[in-house]
Amino acid sequence: MLQWAVQLVGLVPAALGRCEKGHLLMNGMGMFVLTLGAVAAVRPRAFPHYAAVFVFVFGVVWRVVEVIDYDWNIVPVRQSLGGVPPPEEPQASPLVSGLDLVLYSSIATPMGIDPQTRKYLVETRRIAYQYYQDYGSVATEVELARKIRDLKSASYVLVPKWILGLKDMSDADVLAARQKQQPQLDQQQSIKLGFLFLYPMHFQTKHLPFDPMLEEAKYIARNYEAVREASGYLLMKPRMGN
Repeated sequence: MLQWAVQLVGLVPAALGRCEKGHLLMNGMGMFVLTLGAVAAVRPRAFPHYAAVFVFVFGVVWRVVEVIDYDWNIVPVRQSLGGVPPPEEPQASPLVSGLDLVLYSSIATPMGIDPQTRKYLVETRRIAYQYYQDYGSVATEVELARKIRDLKSASYVLVPKWILGLKDMSDADVLAARQKQQPQLDQQQSIKLGFLFLYPMHFQTKHLPFDPMLEEAKYIARNYEAVREASGYLLMKPRMGN
């Protein structure tokens, strides 16, 4: 029993580190189960109410979370079991022809790209692989430095066009723009947290967080030049001297 309790308690830090609804519920369930026994022993009259909350949270709320957050995984399975034919394969990415990607190789996609374009780059061996393919594991300046260092080994980068707006902006201008936008982001976060905890929340950022995507976008905008443009994306190469 003690070993089981220790294992369940050990799940809690993971929920705090990745605290979206699914992990909070799943990783916290063990503590909820342990508390059921404690409530039954100490407050037997309160146990039925506590048990009802348990059933509601893990029998109803968890199902709602699965549908809202993980429907992209669940729906195809349910459709297949129900005999619904799978959707048609999406057409080829317009970026392949629009950017004439057949003419280039060693192309990095540091800020992500649509599945069709990525599939083309992988299958034709034109993609330049990086240790960090996206920003899911990039949270520190050291990790970002590794991501940018890997970027330098690629001949080209394929990035969204909006990064050009950062080219002539100073760090102070970028900071001012983030500070101006932050109240709106805080409001959106308050709504999400309120939905998660079923209670009105007021979220206010005290210090702007480190934004690795923005930092890499600034680096690319200031050190690369466009070769081709199509469908809101740029194919860029390092500037001479960089």
